[in-house]
Amino acid sequence: MIRKLPFMLIALCFLLSCGGDDPLDTKPEDDIKPEQPEKSSEPDDPEDPENPETMNKRIKTLRVDRPSGLFTEDKVAYDEQGRITRIESHIENDGWFDLFKYDFVTTLTYKGTEVINEITCNGQLYKQILQLNETGYIEKLIYNEKEGWNDIFEYWGTGHLKINDDFYTYQYKDGNLVIIADTEGKGTPYLIEPGSISNKVGISSILLSGEYNTLDYSFLGDSDFDIAIHNSFFLFYNGFYGKPSKNLETSITSGSYSLYYEYELDEEGYPKKIICTELDNGTPIPSKESEEAFTANIEYWED
Repeated sequence: MIRKLPFMLIALCFLLSCGGDDPLDTKPEDDIKPEQPEKSSEPDDPEDPENPETMNKRIKTLRVDRPSGLFTEDKVAYDEQGRITRIESHIENDGWFDLFKYDFVTTLTYKGTEVINEITCNGQLYKQILQLNETGYIEKLIYNEKEGWNDIFEYWGTGHLKINDDFYTYQYKDGNLVIIADTEGKGTPYLIEPGSISNKVGISSILLSGEYNTLDYSFLGDSDFDIAIHNSFFLFYNGFYGKPSKNLETSITSGSYSLYYEYELDEEGYPKKIICTELDNGTPIPSKESEEAFTANIEYWED
């Protein structure tokens, strides 16, 4: 399946130190509004798709159960502006992942056009710096200041993600992500099939994947933590990576392999359950033999 970048080896230190995520000061006056599209005079996306209604309800808990033996429960807190400030996570593993049962805390601290994304685990602290553009989207993600490791992001005039540094480009149709391709034209592109369900909550189920998650360039590196921590899923949901697709995706395909998504909705049309199945040439892979298969249950804060 897809490769992971070799410079992510710093995750080894993380795996050795965690056996077992931190409230910092937030500034409500820093009004970041990532759902507003970036204006552009260039006709980057002439289709001008209809904007979905997103983020009217906020995720309270996310429980992801993988038949391969990995379970994660995330509890999410927000400030008065609806921005994520804290995620408390609990992980249990009884399968093939190199993880133990432990807890960690993720915090997001807002400082104008800079956001500090930190994770604590067993007294160890891991940090990202998110530098935002004028629209509130990530322009530069710094995950190792000492080594100068960072990624640069660009966006279409509609506010959708366009380029992830030198790695991936993103193409849309009718407001939905349909292709993720290698910027150098090498390798097999990812083909995304949008469904008919409106993406009211503003998420991407693909970002719960390990192999298909092209935004997973984190300070945790290339490790099993990437598929457990859901860091990029929540950063995307918080609006940092531009506008979400108008509709929830039903599948993503690369060569003979694909992931297929099914949804159960609440009475207001928000997904309360996501069921992901991995397929090989259209044939479902037994869930216990797939690292990608999962069932996610979502609860929301009530207004």
